[in-house]
Amino acid sequence: MKIVNCMIVFILMGVLFGMGTLNVQAANEPLHGSVYTAIEEDLREVTDFSGLELRDGDKIKIGDYVIEVSEKIVCTESLSRSETKVWQRITTYGVYQGSVEWYKITQTTNYTYDGTTAHINIGAGKSTVLVEELQSDCAYSINKNSINNTNSKAPTYTIEVSMKFPNRWLTITDVATVYPDGNTSLKHNEN
Repeated sequence: MKIVNCMIVFILMGVLFGMGTLNVQAANEPLHGSVYTAIEEDLREVTDFSGLELRDGDKIKIGDYVIEVSEKIVCTESLSRSETKVWQRITTYGVYQGSVEWYKITQTTNYTYDGTTAHINIGAGKSTVLVEELQSDCAYSINKNSINNTNSKAPTYTIEVSMKFPNRWLTITDVATVYPDGNTSLKHNEN
């Protein structure tokens, strides 16, 4: 009888420890994430957007909030008979309150350039914003997710995301610009 009781105790301990391990792993993964495809809008060109120029590895501190930026630029297709190439600029923002990461936002700008003109590509899987919620009381809204290709020398992809935190909402606005020579820039603002 003692052997059976010991086996039951070991089985229960195994189940408890196993459940604890599952909870730790689950805490490191997004609780919810959604991808939003950009729409094209022929709006008035915004040339006076005053924001910080962001680069890979930048950290922005706003009170007790921190935004960490990482980015990579990859060639997804090279058309051999022309100078036109298809590229993606993938910018990821980790948004923290104190040391706790609340949101991960990924802006993917899919674009082509040929030395004379630049164009930001639209459609499924092209230029998108992905918002991942990492805490149980996260909430957000996508206020803007649009591409403006009216200027073939500097088309833009603008996102604006409002995020809920325990004591306030934080809104970030980012404008990615592409140039005919393949260079890109990213300007950031928050309030």
